[in-house]
Amino acid sequence: MAGGSDFSVLVCGGQEEKTNVKHDQCHILNGDPTDWPTSGGVLQVPRVGAASLVTDNRTSLWVTGGFNNDKLALETTEFVKLQDSTLESSYGPNLPNPDGLKYHCLEKTGSASAIVIGGQDKSNRSQSLTWSVDIATMAWKLTGSLNTNKSRHACGVLRDESEQGKLIVVAAGGVTEKGFLTSTVELLILRDDNNAADKIDPVWRLGPNLPTQVSNAASATTSGQQKLFVIGGKQDSSSVFELQCDLLDCFWKTMTVHGWTSPTANSLALSLPPTPEFWQGDIGWCSYVDGDRGSK
Repeated sequence: MAGGSDFSVLVCGGQEEKTNVKHDQCHILNGDPTDWPTSGGVLQVPRVGAASLVTDNRTSLWVTGGFNNDKLALETTEFVKLQDSTLESSYGPNLPNPDGLKYHCLEKTGSASAIVIGGQDKSNRSQSLTWSVDIATMAWKLTGSLNTNKSRHACGVLRDESEQGKLIVVAAGGVTEKGFLTSTVELLILRDDNNAADKIDPVWRLGPNLPTQVSNAASATTSGQQKLFVIGGKQDSSSVFELQCDLLDCFWKTMTVHGWTSPTANSLALSLPPTPEFWQGDIGWCSYVDGDRGSK
């Protein structure tokens, strides 16, 4: 998103912990963690438990599903754009599940493609179906089912250097259809070939289990898409796990993180460039994990 400083962060929706009030507001942070300008009611509806991605031109945020005051999963989506220094939203295409989705994953798999993985529908039960979407045409395609129904899971997309043109979609941990935490991990192989319609092998394969059962964890991949980090979450909220893959030969490593002051669930994570200027020193509002040293 454009802004008047070196970086900007857009935050939309969510729920107040003490009052359970659901929000439709969006906020922009422009370089100063003490200053959160509020743009007012931007989202078409309040959303909690939604999944989102930044469009390829980085001018809008695509927000999908979630729930609002009735706690039922939403099938609607919307785009939030910065237009003449003002945030505006408009409805996008509905999700392919007519019963809506919440606590699902939405991951980019190319410059104009993405995949929706699992989540809960209006029955509040975890689902197994996955869909791909052509972002240019907003056409959905059913792309197979997980072996285990998942919601509140961690996801990411890794790039396999050993065999060019291969991407690995990861769905890790989460909550099963019966409401139990799980450590299962599933992998889907994609061809990274300019978003061909047949790029997806619709067979989800079981990968190495997480070291522990975990849900509501944050996840982030390194900038080169070589490692996936699963951070915090319920059950083991003070741990950070790292996944590396050589195609389907994957393994987890438990990282030592210094400066982790309190257990965390339902947090967000993102990959940062090496030693960014704005990250020097202790700014007191978040921590980071170095992929080699596990340090703050």
